[in-house]
Amino acid sequence: MEEDKLILKPEFKNIYFVEKLINTSRNIPDDKRSAVLIIATEMFDNIVDHSIGPVDAYVIITISHSQRTKMVFSYETTNFQDLIEGVRRSRPHYDPKAGRYRGMGLRMTRYLASHIVYQESEPMSSITVYL
Repeated sequence: MEEDKLILKPEFKNIYFVEKLINTSRNIPDDKRSAVLIIATEMFDNIVDHSIGPVDAYVIITISHSQRTKMVFSYETTNFQDLIEGVRRSRPHYDPKAGRYRGMGLRMTRYLASHIVYQESEPMSSITVYL
């Protein structure tokens, strides 16, 4: 089966297109669709919120399925190591400065995915999620 692919600017308003991709992808089994939706929106949100990249940056999201579902987020960033460090240290906690709890999204994605691979490279780094 061919992969589904979406290319978009890392802007919060584009979360609609991420959700649409997940809801219509032929590569996601119906019993995994809700988990993939949670993971995809969390990953895209983190890329938008925390990634530092060029003004003309974009995110490529691909979804494929052979023996299991694979979703890849590729994007240009200069602070990928900050993301990796955040993944390692992430613990749910209340952030009084932000007035909300933080760190639950990354933990949730770790539990929903069977495996996540973070790969830093030039010019595009990637996050590969297996379900």
